Amino acid sequence: MKKIRIGLFGLGTVGKGVVSYLSQHQAYIEKTTGFTFEIAGALVLPAEAKQTGFSFPLHTDAQTLLQDSSIDVFMELMGGTTLAKDVIMEALQNKKAVITANKALIAKHAPEIFQTVNANQAAFFYEASVGGAIPIIRAIHTSFNGEPITKLYGILNGTANYILTAMLEEKRDFDTVLQHAQELGFAEADPSFDVDGYDTAHKLAIAIDLLYKGVTSLDDIPIEGIRKVSLCDLEYAQNMGYAIRLLAKARQVGDKVEASVQPTLVPKKSLLYSVQGVQNAALFHGDSIGDILLSGAGAGALPTASAVVADLINYVQNRNYLTPYSLDKINITPLQEREQAAYIRVEAEDNASVFEEIIQLVEKEGIIPKYIRQYSLPDQRMHYVILTPVLTERKLQEVEAILNNSEKITQVCRLALFF
Repeated sequence: MKKIRIGLFGLGTVGKGVVSYLSQHQAYIEKTTGFTFEIAGALVLPAEAKQTGFSFPLHTDAQTLLQDSSIDVFMELMGGTTLAKDVIMEALQNKKAVITANKALIAKHAPEIFQTVNANQAAFFYEASVGGAIPIIRAIHTSFNGEPITKLYGILNGTANYILTAMLEEKRDFDTVLQHAQELGFAEADPSFDVDGYDTAHKLAIAIDLLYKGVTSLDDIPIEGIRKVSLCDLEYAQNMGYAIRLLAKARQVGDKVEASVQPTLVPKKSLLYSVQGVQNAALFHGDSIGDILLSGAGAGALPTASAVVADLINYVQNRNYLTPYSLDKINITPLQEREQAAYIRVEAEDNASVFEEIIQLVEKEGIIPKYIRQYSLPDQRMHYVILTPVLTERKLQEVEAILNNSEKITQVCRLALFF
């Protein structure tokens, strides 16, 4: 039985998860692949170098592993975009196989990484970078490689999805639920990467590159997080038959791709409606296949380790992932030209004339609302909820600005509406 030696960069949550996963499933993996796997060593921080209980040596110098010619494949699981980039690039230049879960690195440096992969005919795998245990990358490369995917909608961050779900279930505000999520370990001490949408945007950028055969820049993807979503918005959405989710969206329109990360009202009829808590999901749409939903554990030590080990098995079985077909820049629709429907919540006086003024302001812009409802608040205040038809972002911004400029209106909140 052939032995595959692994160099492990990073021995944190995911790294230890991989060590545990390989140990737990060793007999099964050997039986199904005909290979045995051995970790040759792991790169750790100096403060972690004295850890015990591992069957392999711990190193604090990356070159110790990179210069070991007996290593067949490197796993980069430490995260970040500095040292992680250096070790990945050197390993690829040495024509070594690389497996990573580093979404930020790929999203920011895809052209350089893929150029190096191509130039050295190296094997590069990154399933765990998008959706943890959900085989999103594999589906794009294999199941959908003959089907043009015209739409991708993703719930790709468990922290944000947990917070939105818990706010509604527990009837508590964002800050309270966030604190509880941190206590439970579902949110980081600094949660901004998750709740402000950047983690989701990194994953979306990687998926777009594969779906539309090129590379995109994070700067081209509008990003909005969930901090502006109030409990009342979740309740109003539920009353109308919607759930609010932080949604990654990519939609092909002609020769352009509309892309965004936004809190979005998702209708009950959508397969994404029931994706709750820390679960992740990706909804693919093609003209021939309709809607296909992949859902499951999008993060966590063992789910992510499962994806990493699946990449390892794909490597030894010669099922190498391809880089994007082109490294040309994908034509992303400019923000102002992007089309979408919207949920608009206006807070103002509880007064019939105010309601009429709001309607007049909206209709003056040539917009006939699809839905209007009023909700009474304390202190003679009122929430007016409007659902718009599909409009350009430019028009929606104009409407929002007009409403904000009214002296009788104290607050305007706009969220995206799924279509």
